[in-house]
Amino acid sequence: MAEIVIDRITKDFGTHKALTEISLTVADGEFVALLGPSGCGKTTLLRIIAGLETASTGRVLIGGRDLTDRPPRERGLAMVFQSYAVFPHMTVADNIAFGLAMQRKPKDVVDRQVRRAASLLHIEPFLDRYPSRLSGGQRQRVAVARALAVEPAVLLMDEPLSNLDALLRLEMRSELKSVLREAGKTLRTATCAPCCVPSQSSGDWACLAGSSTPSRPARVWRRSLCSEGRSSLRAHLRCLGP
Repeated sequence: MAEIVIDRITKDFGTHKALTEISLTVADGEFVALLGPSGCGKTTLLRIIAGLETASTGRVLIGGRDLTDRPPRERGLAMVFQSYAVFPHMTVADNIAFGLAMQRKPKDVVDRQVRRAASLLHIEPFLDRYPSRLSGGQRQRVAVARALAVEPAVLLMDEPLSNLDALLRLEMRSELKSVLREAGKTLRTATCAPCCVPSQSSGDWACLAGSSTPSRPARVWRRSLCSEGRSSLRAHLRCLGP
């Protein structure tokens, strides 16, 4: 089970409150998109879930375990960053294998997981290439493959498509959820901070985050992405600006 429970999370940066008592539950197996205006705390919340930021108050529970004070390596998750963060001095295969190597997995396990992740992302022909010989879309696929290779219970993605051009973004968006479903045997929960409103179609649910200001603390609404839910998302987002 990989249910995520965010329990009254607050994050202060000096006198600025980035998050104010945010509570949210992502059930086992769900794919949830976090939507909201720039600066509302989407990335901060993901980083707190991942253990890359420390919450000022509140708790993070994953799979029923309180992991609030645990380091990232003990949380059973992987994260895809907006900037790809692929290693330029490593081949595609070595990039994908990096997390497995850090876990000291046997070579046969590493080879099998690398091949499987590369197959899911359709980058098998590029395993011997270096990132400098890849397009932006291909580098993004490498970053996602690297995250999937370690078979995380939870996958976090911070605006994973924002650096791609519009046409490629549409293509990757349509493939991303099908890839995650194929990986669903081991990947049970995915949470994403999308780069723009149209990416609402990627998730099962959308969590709409209002801007966090001293006069108006951040709020979170949860909306299903069935046809009825989609029709109201843009209206809600227009109301969430500063």
